[in-house]
Amino acid sequence: MFNKMLGAFGRGGGPTVTTVPQTQHVEPGQVLGGAVHLRGGRADVQLTQVALVLTTQVATPGQVVTGEFHRMALGQAVHLPAFGQLTLPFVLSLPAETPVTAVGPAVLPGVLVELRAEAHTTGAPAQADPVPLLVQPLDAQDRVLDAVGELGLSFRDTQVVAGRLPGAVQELDFIQRMFFLPPEKYHERLREIELTFVAGSRDLVVSLIADREPELARRHTMSRQEALTADWPALLGQWLEQAAARDRDALMDGLPPSPGSGPGSLD
Repeated sequence: MFNKMLGAFGRGGGPTVTTVPQTQHVEPGQVLGGAVHLRGGRADVQLTQVALVLTTQVATPGQVVTGEFHRMALGQAVHLPAFGQLTLPFVLSLPAETPVTAVGPAVLPGVLVELRAEAHTTGAPAQADPVPLLVQPLDAQDRVLDAVGELGLSFRDTQVVAGRLPGAVQELDFIQRMFFLPPEKYHERLREIELTFVAGSRDLVVSLIADREPELARRHTMSRQEALTADWPALLGQWLEQAAARDRDALMDGLPPSPGSGPGSLD
């Protein structure tokens, strides 16, 4: 448990709001518990709504913006008396597509997920300072990332971008791309490997593309349970060999061992 002052709204002795999530370490789709504490200022205040908001930084053409991707109301028509205290417990379900911000102890650069409280009055909503969350991969995503490391790919960067993965079922209007340098033996033939996950409550899409060429792409769509037992080193290793050889016919044919797999690309 930890306390993070989310800031004050109003002026000169106005109310303050503090959030106490049970942990900063979460996974996509996980339920996060905690509480928001309100402390009254010098006068009674009628709050029309208190809400929790999840945000991330999303790259759009020409700029990076902070975008809201999930909101939950904690209370409507909340009366906060002068100098009074009020606690609003919460149980927040993170979307399955919440971006990953850390893998094990390593915090990923270029991606940020934050939890923010809002207190609405009759005027403009007062926004409090956000609390960063350390979002770890799902177990199924971890299996893929373990194979990436086993094959010798080196992490370079990650970015959350506005848009959708063609053909994938998504709830959110952005995707997270992870960029890797290819294994050393492919350095002369491949420059970059791009990996994108689209996670659902039961399914997982794993999209791969080499050198941003749609002809050098591979997509696997399977249940999260199947993804836990799939032979990812073999699946990814075979695709890497075909991409490095520019064997487009083999890439378009798909990989039979992977149920539901097929070619895919990112726009």
